[in-house]
Amino acid sequence: TRPEGGGRLYHNRGEMRFEDVTVAAGLPEDGWTTGPAFVDYDGDGDLDLFVGRYAEPCRLFRNDGGKFTDVAPEVGLALSRATVAAAFADFDRDGDLDVYLVTNRQSPAEPISGQPILRDGQLEIPDVHKEYLTVLMRDGKPVIANAGQADHLLRNDGGKFTDVSAATGIDGFEMGLSARFWDYDDDGWPDLYVSNDFFGADRLYHNERGRFVLVTGDALPHTPWFSMGVDAADVDGDGRLDFFATDMSGTTHFKQKLSMGDMSDDGWFLDAPWPRQYMRNALYINTGTRRFAEAAYIAGMANTDWTWSPRFGDLDEDGRIDLFVTNGMTRDFSDSDIRRRLKAEGKWQSGDLSVWEAAPPRNEANLAFRNRGDLRFEPAGGPWGLDAVGISFGAALGDLDGDGDLDVVVNDFEAPARVYRNRSAGSHRLHVRLEGPAGNRFGIGALVSVTTADGRQVRDLPVTSGFMSANEPVIHFGLGGQAMIDSIEVRWPDGLRQAVEGGPADQLLVIRHPAKAAERQEPAAPQPDFVATQAFADYAHRERPFDDFAKQPLLPFRHSARGPGFAWGDIDGDGDDDLYIGGAAGSAGTLLRREGDRMEPVMGGPFAFDAESEDLGAVFLDVENDGDLDLYVVSGSVEVEPGDERLRDRLYLNRGDGNFDKSDGRVPHVHDSGAVVAAGDFDGDGDLDLFVGGRVVPGAYPLTPNSRLLRNEDGALVDVTDAVAPGLGTVGLVTGAVWLDADADGRLDLAIATEWGPVHLWRGGDKGLTDATAAAGLGDRLGWWGSLAMADIDEDGDPDLIAGNVGLNTRYHASADHPTLLYYGKFDDGPPRIVEADYEDTTLYPVRGRSCSSAAMPELADRFPTFSDFARAELTTIYSPEKLAAAQRFVANTFESGVWLNDGVGKFEWRPVPRAAQLAPVRAIVANDFDADGHLDLYLAQNDYSPQRETGRFDGGIGAMLRGLGDGTFALVDAAQTGVAVGGEAAAAGLVFLNDDGLADLVVAINDGPLLGWVRRPDSAGKAVRVRLKGPAGNPTGTGAAVIATLDDGSTRTAWIGAGSGGLGASAPEVSFGLGAQSITGIEVRWPDGKTSQHPAPSISHVVLAHP
Repeated sequence: TRPEGGGRLYHNRGEMRFEDVTVAAGLPEDGWTTGPAFVDYDGDGDLDLFVGRYAEPCRLFRNDGGKFTDVAPEVGLALSRATVAAAFADFDRDGDLDVYLVTNRQSPAEPISGQPILRDGQLEIPDVHKEYLTVLMRDGKPVIANAGQADHLLRNDGGKFTDVSAATGIDGFEMGLSARFWDYDDDGWPDLYVSNDFFGADRLYHNERGRFVLVTGDALPHTPWFSMGVDAADVDGDGRLDFFATDMSGTTHFKQKLSMGDMSDDGWFLDAPWPRQYMRNALYINTGTRRFAEAAYIAGMANTDWTWSPRFGDLDEDGRIDLFVTNGMTRDFSDSDIRRRLKAEGKWQSGDLSVWEAAPPRNEANLAFRNRGDLRFEPAGGPWGLDAVGISFGAALGDLDGDGDLDVVVNDFEAPARVYRNRSAGSHRLHVRLEGPAGNRFGIGALVSVTTADGRQVRDLPVTSGFMSANEPVIHFGLGGQAMIDSIEVRWPDGLRQAVEGGPADQLLVIRHPAKAAERQEPAAPQPDFVATQAFADYAHRERPFDDFAKQPLLPFRHSARGPGFAWGDIDGDGDDDLYIGGAAGSAGTLLRREGDRMEPVMGGPFAFDAESEDLGAVFLDVENDGDLDLYVVSGSVEVEPGDERLRDRLYLNRGDGNFDKSDGRVPHVHDSGAVVAAGDFDGDGDLDLFVGGRVVPGAYPLTPNSRLLRNEDGALVDVTDAVAPGLGTVGLVTGAVWLDADADGRLDLAIATEWGPVHLWRGGDKGLTDATAAAGLGDRLGWWGSLAMADIDEDGDPDLIAGNVGLNTRYHASADHPTLLYYGKFDDGPPRIVEADYEDTTLYPVRGRSCSSAAMPELADRFPTFSDFARAELTTIYSPEKLAAAQRFVANTFESGVWLNDGVGKFEWRPVPRAAQLAPVRAIVANDFDADGHLDLYLAQNDYSPQRETGRFDGGIGAMLRGLGDGTFALVDAAQTGVAVGGEAAAAGLVFLNDDGLADLVVAINDGPLLGWVRRPDSAGKAVRVRLKGPAGNPTGTGAAVIATLDDGSTRTAWIGAGSGGLGASAPEVSFGLGAQSITGIEVRWPDGKTSQHPAPSISHVVLAHP
């Protein structure tokens, strides 16, 4: 199709020779034609032709033996709209193909007159204007923006089409560009994704038995801003269909910075929609839950230039789905200099021809990506010959020459189409053609799986995908070196499942619908390992808005919304654990007392008086040496000035019955913006001391805040940092801390996670703590470490470390040779400023663009008057080497999360966790044998909403459950199996035992959201024994004790009682041992005071062991 002169029909004569038969076939040669599709709408077994038209009636050509007749008026498809594309599917499962029409925008014939309607304090657009204008909210104020036409869903009623949009839940007035049907949740009903341009949000509709429910915000973390094309396929080989939506983010630093524009124009929108919209591609990974993960950055597919049509297919036939995308634009309207000039001339919004004439074409190379597995895609456009430069829109895949592999057709603007013959050799393949029942002869919407010795592959059969494109209705499988197929299964659109025997590869296999001979089976809902609990339904964390960037406009991350933290402990001595969860500034912390299967808020108490302090870390400990648990709460954030009284940490003393009074005289009178707190008896005197980690200096990030070592001296917490641990007070920007005996010398050491630094180890000795980071092998990996935990991962009896980092799924990339950098210093006559820098190949560029940088340092606008000038400049061209040298320099060279394995004497070896767990920052870590198979597992709580809006949220994760293999390595557990999928910004996570089955349950706190909890189903795990200690006054929970269980085979498992979980969440002070097929023959406890006690094999799943 093309913008003028009608479309063209080419007949394949074989041997890659095509003949133009447009006129001979009876097709007209007029009008602006858009999305085409060959589809058998009338069920007679041949392919009819749908052709969309812009601002003119759509056409549906019935195929009569190769001659085509337009029947659109008589069947109800001659809609005269701004039609871009059509997607066909049997959405109501009545046996025939329905159609979804995607429309864009059509300018009004005359200028719009009149004003929006003010109703109930809200602006509303009159119905007559809703396809032209819409209302957006900018910083709480309404603004008018362009809208698009309404899309249409038309039901096929025996060959006639009826508009059922409103009746089925389809609505909205966006500028649509593409749509794709596929059954993402495998319930047998085709769902729908619609790509919309500009301010209009993309729409993901879940098909609920013929009615569509909009689930975009619940299912997706964010969407493209200028969304253009969409396709679906099983990208990661797990049997579920993922999908990819495209945008226009440049592949180079220059292209990205040239297109960023003035943030004062549209930058506000980056903080406005739900879900957020970002100018980059999105690769949505189907997790089998109601929430998709997003993995474009880690896969190397986030930035592919001005991308229109994404097409998935196994182009090299190795058994993995590859990607081809088309690029380019008729005019380079992304050039910020051109946009700024046209706006200054008053032409940008005029829509006249001068805007078009003022911009040059944007010719770009098409791209191909080879799937290497494990979410790794490598550029392959050059080697494969698919990197032609031009302006390409549509693309389709099919076997044009009959040799069995996928050839490619690309439609270029104002240029001949490109036809690529695939010359793959040495691989095997299978083509599957379906013969469906009347109404859907080609089996559109079917799901086909093929199993070989290499595993199982899954494909679906759509009509249209990508952008204004449609493949042939045949399914292609690349089989690599496998010449034999073990089995084939077809799930037909009507729900029938058909098993087909395997056989030789390298054939076109025709599979016929089995009618009633097969089993009609609705997919069974999985039984997850964890079941959500409503125990915390009465609590929600709420942030108060605060502008972190007012003082530091180039700040990379906000620090005003880091909580809540929480702590578990038995405050009233009734044998079960209660919960304190912190409040944001303006909200008091909340004490939740355990009452049966619910957690009930405790009314009253001293916490309301400290509501203006921002609670972060918290821990229960016995400060007074009276045998009950007191509460220490860390104050943090940047919402007050340094030294403000609201930054003082707080101690609440337990009266003995679970009620608390605030104590002012027992804590130092210091005012640090802290984060984490960890309790341990570092001086061996029988009571618990504290390490409190400083997080940030308000208004002066990334300067080093104060951290404190507080020794318990007769019930008073005394700052002994400089005396006992010189240098510890300035250890860095602390995000996590745990006490452990790393070298088995009987003295507690301290591990600390920092941002822009390493995981530190401070070794305990007779005279205090000394820095042993380098000697422990921890000093070289500098990261944005965000959480820390301790456990015996490799089952050798010593404590290993688990460290959460930012992951591999962000715009930032770091290595030892090419680290990510941050400078803090004087770069102009103003206050000290932040300058971020990152490498492109071997060249160092600034991370921030011209608009934000010059707003903070106005002289840059004079030195670099155009966006192009700034985009081309290296870091040392923009900021002088002298000023960079004078500034403080911060380095990060590692962004993976992983584990540090201890050799038993305090030397650590690094191992990253699986790549699939690197999709988001790890904000909290929980180590426990969740499945009770005898090996410790990990739960990683993910996502970080703090990055500034140019970068966008790091929100691609849903949390990750990792099954321990016992040797220090892990395997990702499917989220559909665990039942734990967290789409928000996790702030803290921890363990608690909500029942008496010995299995630990999981709690995750969401920033500005709910407290979530899951209980492990006993029939989903093995046996486990839960151990609680009863220690002496000063340490009644036995914090720091090592609990060693001996199993039937003589092996041992070791766990430690902690107070503070390495981040903002403090788990219940208990441990749990998963047993697998074994039993415990005895338990040894090594108490913090040096005593040891021996205990017989437990006869029940929960035991309490007393201090000797």
